[in-house]
Parts: sequence; structure tokens; C-alpha cells
Amino acid sequence: MNSPFARQKAIFLLIVGGAVILAGTAVGIVTWRAVQPTPNLPATATAETANAERETRLQAEVAATAASATATAVSARATEVALKATEAALSAAAGASTGPVLGQGETWDGLKIEIIDLKADAWPLIQAHNQFNDPPLPGRRMMLVTLRITNVSGDPQTPIKLDESDFKVMGSLKTPYTTYGEETRCGVVPDAVDGTLLPGQSMSGNICVQVPVDETGFVLIYDRYSGDMPAVTIPFSE
Repeated sequence: MNSPFARQKAIFLLIVGGAVILAGTAVGIVTWRAVQPTPNLPATATAETANAERETRLQAEVAATAASATATAVSARATEVALKATEAALSAAAGASTGPVLGQGETWDGLKIEIIDLKADAWPLIQAHNQFNDPPLPGRRMMLVTLRITNVSGDPQTPIKLDESDFKVMGSLKTPYTTYGEETRCGVVPDAVDGTLLPGQSMSGNICVQVPVDETGFVLIYDRYSGDMPAVTIPFSE
């Protein structure tokens, strides 16, 4: 056993055994690695990034859709409000240009004077009232204004006498139209203003004047003293 040959044989066997062990270990390691799942880190990261981008795009599209819907609703509401405002303005303008200011009045010199009706073209009524009334002059029309007049003076010793000649009408041309002028009177007027009022009493009556057909911006003038005292003016529209 202690011979040189025996020692060489033992060394040889040890070397071969070690080599076999090493080879087996290497094969085992290779085999173990081969059966282990190999993670695809770059592919996984790419997929997660793509998913995140898709989610971001979807969220942006949803937000854009919601913003567009909100803007559309706001625009529709603004349009509705604008239309209603336009209709109201047109209605107000139409009312201002076509109807009298009923109940418009002033109090002066112990009288409260109110406009309660207006006929911008009263010739048919004037003609029906008296067949001998003349028609309006060319380029003119007959304007009939109905008044309610109340004595508010409070002085029982001061009755107030009124007739249609106390009133006149003036328009945008600043020309006074009287109830008795040759070119401005209407003739015999139904229920013309005429009477005496005690304190607290009221009366209703008409005045009528001829005015140019295209004139506007009229005011009623009460000038009982023919300019000796300030006149009352009451604007009205037709």
C-alpha cells in the first residue's frame, strides 16, 4: 500500500473522482438554470409602459369629452338666455312704439291729469260721431286723447272750469297743435273735455288734434292760462 505505484494510483483516482464530481455539479447547475423561468424584464417593462400610456390617453379622452359636453351645455344655456333677452327687448320696444302710456299723469295747479286712452288715427270715430266733420288735411291724421282729470286742490271755494281748449299736443317738430286751430282742430268731438270740478271730483273726456302722419314723440300740454303760468307736459307714446 505504501509503494510508489499504489500512491500514484490513489492520486489518479482522486483526481478522476474530483473531475467527475465537478462535471456533475456543472451539469446540475446548467440543468437547474435551464428549468428555471427566465424573466423577460425589458418586455414586461415595455408592456407596463404601454398600458400606462393607454390609460393616460383614455383618461385624457374622457376628460376632453366631459369638457366638451360642459362647454356645449354652457353655450346652449347662453344662447337660450340671449334669445330670451332679445325677445324681451323686442317686446318692450314694440310696446313702447305701439301703445299709449295709460295712467301716465301729472298733478299741477290743483289738478291731477291722466292719459287713459289714445287713438292715433281717430278719423273713423270722428266721422261716425258727426257727419259734418271734415276729414283730416292731406298728410295729417286725427289724434284722439282720452283724459281723466281730478280736482285735488282741497279748497271747497275753488271749483275748476275745464274745456278742451285748455289742452294741446306737441311732437318732435316742436309745433303746438291746438283743438281750435284751423289746421289742427278735428271738429265736433265725442265726449269732449268740458265741465267744472269741485274738490275731490273727477271727469273723463277727449281732446282731438290733427298732427302730421309721420311725426312722433308727442307730449300733452295743459296750459289753462295760455302761457301766463307754467304749463304741464305729459309724455306719451303711440
